Amino acid sequence: MKKRYVLAALAAMVVLAGCGGKASTDNTDTQNTQDAQDDSAAASMDDDELSELDPEFSQDLESNEEIDAVDDTEETALDPITPSDYLVKNASDYVTIGDYSDVEVTKYTYEITDDMVQEEIQEELESYSEEESTNAPSEDGNIVYMNLTATVDGEAGDEEETFIILGQEEYGAEFDEKLTGVSAGDQLDFSVTYGDDTWQEDWQGKTVDFKVEVTDVTKSNTPEYNDDYVKNNTDYDTKADYEAAVKENLQQSYDEQSTYDAEEELITACVATAATSSTRFSLIPKNSADDSFSVNPAGFTRAESSLLIFIVSAIAAIAWVWCILLYVRGTLPAHIVAGSVMFGIACVCTSLIALVASIARQARGSYTMAEKGKWTGLVLTMGSLAFVLGLILIFAYWDHPINFVGFVLIGLALICWSISSKVILLAKIWHADFPLANRIPIIPVLTALACLFLAAFLYEAALFETKYFVPARVLTGFGAICFTLYSIVSILESGASKK
Repeated sequence: MKKRYVLAALAAMVVLAGCGGKASTDNTDTQNTQDAQDDSAAASMDDDELSELDPEFSQDLESNEEIDAVDDTEETALDPITPSDYLVKNASDYVTIGDYSDVEVTKYTYEITDDMVQEEIQEELESYSEEESTNAPSEDGNIVYMNLTATVDGEAGDEEETFIILGQEEYGAEFDEKLTGVSAGDQLDFSVTYGDDTWQEDWQGKTVDFKVEVTDVTKSNTPEYNDDYVKNNTDYDTKADYEAAVKENLQQSYDEQSTYDAEEELITACVATAATSSTRFSLIPKNSADDSFSVNPAGFTRAESSLLIFIVSAIAAIAWVWCILLYVRGTLPAHIVAGSVMFGIACVCTSLIALVASIARQARGSYTMAEKGKWTGLVLTMGSLAFVLGLILIFAYWDHPINFVGFVLIGLALICWSISSKVILLAKIWHADFPLANRIPIIPVLTALACLFLAAFLYEAALFETKYFVPARVLTGFGAICFTLYSIVSILESGASKK
């Protein structure tokens, strides 16, 4: 029945559309009468008549009837799902779990005091406070609005509109004292001598001359905390009930924070332990301490080590060949863009050769002292090449839409330098003590921040030139990659550096 009403309305719309020319010449009463007649006629039409009016009606009606039939049938109960049926059987045959018996996690507990409850309530009271101007002289707790000019060492700064809350001593206790008892329209000239501990670096150990014009003095009307306030603004009737609820909420909040902190510490400890307990990776510090430079039979075999290096080398070679073909055979601007991006990817893949080779050969014990500089130099060179080409593309095609690819190349260069942090770390700890090993993870942090800074700059530029929107998004992703590399190098530093 509901569908018929809908279709009748549609039919009425069709009839009205056909009569639109005539209706425009009739008066309002005639038009309303005609509309009512059309609606009545459409409502009296049966399904067959409506299908003649709309050829697709019959098919739609059949589909709707089928849907109604499905809705009217009872749902068939699904077979219950047993999670254990989908778990890996005999997981210990595939995964070796390291010794985690020494992992310690501290979970802190907090005791909620009455003072903490009252502080929470006071913050809520202040959120309900209203500010209003006062003609009375300013006093503690009032807000003093002013035009302020500060002169230091005879050099006057710019006048600024600002305010202070008397009693908070933002500019010092003496400054608050000078502005106590003032009213709107007052003008003051005074000096304050600051010590070396003031937060204003330019004022430390100096006498500052102030010129102040008071523009307004206001006070905050904070509601009185009583049972009436509790009834009107909370779900409780008495102060005691409300304070008990606040205490419970605070306890829950602190307990959740304590749990989050413990979980984070647990994950960090387990990840670090898993890395240092890895069968092959744990061989690196042992092999590094072996002054005989002999191959460790527990490490990778020559074939395994060579295969790992070959795989990443083959990928890098494909990237370089692809890059060259795009540059040499391409004639369109798109070829320059694709070739440049492939150049950066090739640099990243080549950098990974140095990382894979360093890990594989150190785990085997075949890493030589000469390789320290070779692999480190390779990664730094790849990053520099991508960075330089990026700058060239930015400035060579400054007025061309494709210059945005230069920023993408700079992002890929930053990834290469992030990879270099791991290669440098492994090189520095090999048969040597390196006290600054825990500083190496700073490198990917800096590259990540550089990516995000460039991304923010490009997002701003994209407001005026849309070509910068793509590199802005790409650099945001590169920043996330660099942060991921930071976590990896932190694990390497935890497991491989000498304590």
